Amino acid sequence: PSLNVIAAHFGYPWHLELLAMALHKTNIYIDISGWAPKYIPSEVIREMKGRLQDQFVFGSDYPFIQPERCLDELATMEVPEAALHKVLTENGKKLLGLS
Repeated sequence: PSLNVIAAHFGYPWHLELLAMALHKTNIYIDISGWAPKYIPSEVIREMKGRLQDQFVFGSDYPFIQPERCLDELATMEVPEAALHKVLTENGKKLLGLS
């Protein structure tokens, strides 16, 4: 129960199964690294904007994808400011026990 799980690359190609698990298990975190944000499946982005915004964490997959590119693309995806703040900072702090 106290073990946190971080699913890299948003669980692709099992992202739908991962989203279903994360809805039931709050100790599952989903990292959005591995792909440029504009190529992340719409189901993943929808949950990051909504129900699972407390369980997503930022990752850029540097040096393959530059962090600036990730941030620029995320800014165009209409993610609510509060959700984006959680993904970029607060969720990582919570996961690492820094908040």
